[in-house]
Amino acid sequence: MVQLVREPMNRIQNAMANLVQMETTFTNFIWELNLNGTYIQSQYVNQGILEDKDIAWTIERIEGAMEATMELVSIYTEEGGQRLVTRLNSLSPASGVPGSQINLFGQHLLGDNSQKKERAGLVAIDHKPIDPQNLSWKGHTVSFDLPMEVSEGEDTVWISLYVDGIETNALPFKPIHKAKPSNAPATDGD
Repeated sequence: MVQLVREPMNRIQNAMANLVQMETTFTNFIWELNLNGTYIQSQYVNQGILEDKDIAWTIERIEGAMEATMELVSIYTEEGGQRLVTRLNSLSPASGVPGSQINLFGQHLLGDNSQKKERAGLVAIDHKPIDPQNLSWKGHTVSFDLPMEVSEGEDTVWISLYVDGIETNALPFKPIHKAKPSNAPATDGD
């Protein structure tokens, strides 16, 4: 009985969400066309002639907007709904000593479910999940402390996330190794 009532309601909600996303996609495409039309008109008024490079550049932008629009249309009309692509854009700092805090910056780090308020996945170093200390996970940033044992003897480690069971792209991090104290006494000739 619950499925008879609940299932159609979920399908209606999903259809409405897809409709709104399609309308937004279409509106953005029309806006892009208008901007390109305004650009071409302003170039013609300003110079009195349209150069080939201006026309080629405008055509390239329109084709790019059309391609992006069609990709979004296929995402929103596909059976099973939308799949957000989680991507890491940068990390800060790019190098540091073990134990230092690493900040990852990216998009859709909470995955497909925007209702998530807490950790959305796993942190991985060299494609192996770890359990980092001082983990903070938000929609566009993930912060944690680099584990002490991970960077022993390695020149570069690759940091990625697993979100909704799928690994993101990996970014390089260079651990800085502290110099080990020498037991040999210093001589005057050194």
